[in-house]
Amino acid sequence: MNQNYLPHTLSTLGILMAIVACVLPGQAVQPAPGMDPNAVATAVEGTAQAAAHQTAAAQPVPTRRTGTIIEQLEDGTTRYSDYDAGFEIIFPDGWLPVRPHSEEFNAALAKEGKANPMLRNYMEFDLAEYTAFDRLYAYILRPDIEKNVLFGFTYLEWLTGDSVPIDSLSLQKEVQRVESAEGLPAFHADTAQLLENNNDVSMMEIGGPSARNNGQGEFVTFYATIIYFKPAPDSIVRILFGFFQEYQFEIAPDVDFIIQSVIPIEP
Repeated sequence: MNQNYLPHTLSTLGILMAIVACVLPGQAVQPAPGMDPNAVATAVEGTAQAAAHQTAAAQPVPTRRTGTIIEQLEDGTTRYSDYDAGFEIIFPDGWLPVRPHSEEFNAALAKEGKANPMLRNYMEFDLAEYTAFDRLYAYILRPDIEKNVLFGFTYLEWLTGDSVPIDSLSLQKEVQRVESAEGLPAFHADTAQLLENNNDVSMMEIGGPSARNNGQGEFVTFYATIIYFKPAPDSIVRILFGFFQEYQFEIAPDVDFIIQSVIPIEP
């Protein structure tokens, strides 16, 4: 996997974790320093686009879908379809998945962020730290546990031009990288495995606790799970989940649901 890409995003995650780590559920939150509210972008990410082509006989041929689509389903779940990368994933009720620089991101920031300062701070920071690899953010709200609290976060990133396979050697290297000084703060993997989900998608999974000082002399422990899979031989998707470890019993089943939902799709 790209040697410059993953360490950079992992160290960035450490900074982002500090925003959430300094405020436990039920406590007040202060705006993150250096935040520019005017950084909210108004560009809307393209969804399904197709170009009409004709054969030499002027007969239409099937069009190819591109871009991304996000849909709220009747059961409260949300489906994200990525026709560029070639996969689909579903998030459970109680999660807020939004595409960076999209209409739904701006709407959630204005609406949910108004009532949930933790969410607002995190979304604004994500805007400031956005990279071209970022395809989707998903915020763990779970109002059935407690309202107006951010319990964790998810980053879904797609990297093209990566032919590294999903195998035991790649898994070993990624564990070493995530546990290194450039990886997650004080992270130690207690899970490192190759797996196939319900849709026969081969994956690598790395999981473990990661601690962060809350600025008051106390350490807040997150549990992080990182999933890697290849929707195409020359690309890889990386999904990083992080949430308060004390809520692992409630949130871990949601993470497993998301992992099992990943399925390849044709453009």
